[in-house]
Amino acid sequence: MRGTALTLNRRAAARLGVRPLRLDALALRAVLDAGEGVASPALAHRTLTRAVQAELAPREAALTARALSGAVRELLRVQADLGRLEQVGSAAVARLARVTAAYRTALRGQGLLDAVEVVGRAAELITPQVLTVFGYVRLSPGELAFLDAAAAEGSVLALPWAEHAYFEENRRAAEALAARGWTVDPSGGEAPGLAGAFLGQPGAGRGELFVAADEDQEVRAALRRVKGLVRGGVPAGDVALVVPDDDVWAPRVRAVAQEYGLPLRLSTSLPLSRTRPGRWLERVLAAVEDGVSFTSLARVLAHALDAGMDGPLWRQVQAARPGDPAAWAALGMDAGGFDWPEQATRGAWVGRMVALIESRGVADRARRTQDLLAVNFLLAELTVLAEPAGETLSREAFVSDLRDLLSLVTVPSDPGTQGVELLTLPGLVGAQVPHVFLLGAVDGALPARLQDDPALDFMERRHLAAAGHAPVETAASLSRRDAMTFWAVLASAGHLTVSYSRVGPGGEGHPSPFLAPLPLDRVAAPDVACSPEEARRAALWQGGYVDATLPGVQAAHAVEVRRISAPDYDEFDGLTGLALNPDEWTFSASQLGVLGRCTFRWWLEYALRLKPDAPEGEPLGLGRLRHAALAHAALAAAQIPGRDVREVMLGALDEGLRRAESDQGWAQTPEWTHERQDVLGGLRGAVQGAGFLAPDAAPIAAERPFAAPWRGLQVRGVVDRVDRLGERLHLVDYKSGVSAPTGVQDSAGRLNLDVQLALYAEAALPALYPGAPLGGAAYVSLKTGAVTARLKLVPAELDAFTGRVRHALATGAFPPRPDAALSTCRTCPWTGVCRGGERLLAKGRA
Repeated sequence: MRGTALTLNRRAAARLGVRPLRLDALALRAVLDAGEGVASPALAHRTLTRAVQAELAPREAALTARALSGAVRELLRVQADLGRLEQVGSAAVARLARVTAAYRTALRGQGLLDAVEVVGRAAELITPQVLTVFGYVRLSPGELAFLDAAAAEGSVLALPWAEHAYFEENRRAAEALAARGWTVDPSGGEAPGLAGAFLGQPGAGRGELFVAADEDQEVRAALRRVKGLVRGGVPAGDVALVVPDDDVWAPRVRAVAQEYGLPLRLSTSLPLSRTRPGRWLERVLAAVEDGVSFTSLARVLAHALDAGMDGPLWRQVQAARPGDPAAWAALGMDAGGFDWPEQATRGAWVGRMVALIESRGVADRARRTQDLLAVNFLLAELTVLAEPAGETLSREAFVSDLRDLLSLVTVPSDPGTQGVELLTLPGLVGAQVPHVFLLGAVDGALPARLQDDPALDFMERRHLAAAGHAPVETAASLSRRDAMTFWAVLASAGHLTVSYSRVGPGGEGHPSPFLAPLPLDRVAAPDVACSPEEARRAALWQGGYVDATLPGVQAAHAVEVRRISAPDYDEFDGLTGLALNPDEWTFSASQLGVLGRCTFRWWLEYALRLKPDAPEGEPLGLGRLRHAALAHAALAAAQIPGRDVREVMLGALDEGLRRAESDQGWAQTPEWTHERQDVLGGLRGAVQGAGFLAPDAAPIAAERPFAAPWRGLQVRGVVDRVDRLGERLHLVDYKSGVSAPTGVQDSAGRLNLDVQLALYAEAALPALYPGAPLGGAAYVSLKTGAVTARLKLVPAELDAFTGRVRHALATGAFPPRPDAALSTCRTCPWTGVCRGGERLLAKGRA
């Protein structure tokens, strides 16, 4: 070996007896030594988002930036001539080139490169040295250019070669290097064993194939074989587990390895959001967004990296349900630091976040290697997030930045120092391992299905590559890359055992097409228990086994069997028997809607005060902002009788929105400056809609709160608008959707009964305007300005509904009884609690 060795992975370096050093790591060293920087993932995303906003001005710049990021980085990686692409490319490619150029310019303004530009830039900065490059299946044009610049006389590059179409890129690389003065030796075209068989070459060597019923059986079969080898004296380093996707397989393999007492090494990375510090931060953000409610704050404090709660303390907290820091302090718990302002500077936000991490003791409790890495990565990214320190951000914008950070930053798994290693296919390239177990060799996963990028689809890529405009990857080149990587794994394996599952998460599994040319002998799974749990399971099947945990397990199993099979409900299925006095409850229309669709969900959310995860949607408070702006406009029209109502309202909307922003402390951020125009335009479009205002109607009130009795219940609410129609009054409720809102169940179990408009007509109107005649009520869409539904009173059904409400509370009967079509279950966040779905159709409806 000559000079500095560059290898693709640690095992290839070990084969040469050198320390691992990748080609891209050498390039990064050259860039950093020259005093240049590389944008962190979070900073790169923020910079790209601003470039997208400046060039394309989409409604959701951050989402558009995520959609374009892969294509943008592909153009940067291949050092495409962006000016030329704007001229010769399609309209989509021209837009992409403009965004890429703006992004690159913005990075240079900060003295930074994108990570994919490092190799290309290093080619201009590197000092030549003697290199040995080994263990790469192929090199990109940019990597070849860097290598040509970095390699001094006497350097050696080893690339695999055979007379086969899979090696097309390496043939071109050899021609390019020969033209640059390199000596090319094309010898060594015959691949041994299974690697040769994969290319259609005759030769000796066979592997083994195990076909599992499911992925759990597949993992257990492989790890039983591995544990047998290790216990038989085979060094753990001579065994490797290889999977197509570590995100999918690592959790399952880790769990079974822990059960088996088998040390496992992980060479994988995972998003910060999937680490313990990342999950703690996500709980903090949820608590901040939720207004620091009891449920959300309890989830933060219960986290293992925060205060933590044992059983007795948790029961004490549940009983007290503290609602503010003082109440938490009375229980001996610090709940400070979560009351965030509406807006602050970047520097202040990051200072607050760092102070929270320190005050909560997260870093002190992060004793695992991965926890320490995650905290350090988080603190480093927060430092980047703090610039420019004086920029003002709303709370929502800072929370969004933190969520971007959670998803974009990756953290190495805790690798350990001993044990059998779990790798993806590139991690084995260039190595030599006596025993290799390849899991997940199913069609669609090996190779992974090629995903077309709408921002730069395969047709565009093929055109750009064929015309010589940009050497981007095409569908054909990516397919050859996957095949060569698999070939390299075959070449690295001494003895190979391949497995796949007949059934997986995606349905029926079929063997990978890569297996077709391989001579593989079908084998059975070892019939041996490798853990106490497996031994217990086998003994239970044989009978006569006594286990202290068995009575509790059997009791829980009996409960679940009854819930699934019994024709009626019991105390484990919502029949709590805990009566609630309906006369002590005041119901809103939304609360009655939940109760009328499923009593079990109402019991969880209102009686037990549990809160489901908030659905994704528009920013917090935007609905209130719209309603307040429309209320101002309606009242402005009421004060000028005789004028055209729509004209007055349209003229008052801008001022109404400004007042609403002031009243609600709405953060005036650059993002809101753009979004405000969309919000205002949407409101104007709604006011101009044909159904927004009935002919000859004149608003007389808006956002009127009320509380009143209604059909035996006490109700409350807010009427969005009251219009005068001659001598009668017409009630209007605004809805954000374009269709009529879902009703509650009628006597037949269908969601056809509207409660809200009936409640407004029969309770709100008499309370607000005693004796005034009703002129109707309607839902109006704020997206279209159209009427989506009108008042329809069905007295018998409404009486039956309120009777069911009183009965449910008075008897403590809250079974999961959804509508006949199970529409409620499809969007319910509690199906894991109630075991909802088709099993409920067999239950009685009494």
